[in-house]
Amino acid sequence: MWKERIISSKMETSCTFASTPEKESPPFAKLLLPLGILAISTASILIKICEAPPLVIAAYRLTISAFVLVLLTLPRLRQDFSKLQKQEIAAAILAGGFLCFHFAFWITSLRYTSVASSVILVTTNPIFVALASIFLLRERVPPSYFSRS
Repeated sequence: MWKERIISSKMETSCTFASTPEKESPPFAKLLLPLGILAISTASILIKICEAPPLVIAAYRLTISAFVLVLLTLPRLRQDFSKLQKQEIAAAILAGGFLCFHFAFWITSLRYTSVASSVILVTTNPIFVALASIFLLRERVPPSYFSRS
């Protein structure tokens, strides 16, 4: 059932994406987007100059962001969380674990290499996902995947 829901959601998004009307962005989004871009753009530099251990930095980063997201989404969180099935909760926990490892390894890498080298390796993620899809999952990746800007 879980796989069926994922497949059906992929099919729905591919069919309805082009016909979805554009909505006006809320005013706070126009303020938060530049703030988010600034935070993401300066994160590796600030992490590099921080003297705390890498795993402490990763723990703080994930804890603070989770706290902020829970506060912003609390009214919908209870309602949406009650609709999740056990497999979906397990998949979310697994994804969170991988995110934890991502931050732990990436922040640790800033101790051993330059910010530029580390960021280049992190941002090549789509290439590695495509290669894993081809060789591990035997999925067909369309050529347009590599030519998108």
